[in-house]
Amino acid sequence: MYKKYKTAGLEIIGISIDSKEIDWMEAVHHDKLGWTQVNDNKGWESSTTLLYGVNAIPASYLIDKEGIVQKIDLTGWALEVEIKTLLKK
Repeated sequence: MYKKYKTAGLEIIGISIDSKEIDWMEAVHHDKLGWTQVNDNKGWESSTTLLYGVNAIPASYLIDKEGIVQKIDLTGWALEVEIKTLLKK
């Protein structure tokens, strides 16, 4: 969906909690992730997992232009519908 909606304003930020930087870098390379990637490398005790209440991975958060979490862990058709809706606002 990134390729499809990037020009309309969709941004994705991937946040890893891998404690080993090499594992994170290899995964980004292997999966050919074309959007911004960062590593909060403290595992389940990372500030990201604590702030957002992440208790399983992968986890996804759809955040609007004002920074408000709108939906969590949407996939497929439901994710695309919500992305289109938020991009129109």
